[in-house]
Amino acid sequence: MVALECLGSFAGFEAVLFDCNGTLADTHPAHRLSLAATLAPYGVEASREWCEGYTGTSTPETIRAALDGQQVGGDEELIGRLVAARRAGMSALDVRGRSTAR
Repeated sequence: MVALECLGSFAGFEAVLFDCNGTLADTHPAHRLSLAATLAPYGVEASREWCEGYTGTSTPETIRAALDGQQVGGDEELIGRLVAARRAGMSALDVRGRSTAR
């Protein structure tokens, strides 16, 4: 079971909607672009096909598989830093993968 302490920021809302399958918003382009930017320094080309192969896999597992594929050892600290970098990259993109910077 997922800890729900993180939902405290939703205080005052009657409902929270989670779109986990792309029905409301197709976020795959933004996910792919942020993952590609995160992994590029390690020689990983995160093509659409490659990313689709990891759909449903957690970000840490996907990053670990990418690093293993390039024979780059990834300890938990590195994986954590790369997960944080991917999240930061997602924050800078809209759902279609376009920069939100104005």
